[in-house]
Amino acid sequence: MNELPKGVWLDYPQNKPNDCERLLIRRKGYGQIWEVAVYNAHYECWDDGEADDYFCDLNDVDKFMIIPEI
Repeated sequence: MNELPKGVWLDYPQNKPNDCERLLIRRKGYGQIWEVAVYNAHYECWDDGEADDYFCDLNDVDKFMIIPEI
């Protein structure tokens, strides 16, 4: 299990979140627009975390932020 900091933007793929971790992601070419997604290591993609619906490929993301538990 990774012990990456929560609440800060991290570069991907230099850093990798834990499987099923809820994150904010920034997709390449989308500027400052961010989206909520879940890292899916099994299917090697980002999904929506609700019904494991595919969201985008791993290489579509350049930064992510682990959402802290509240």
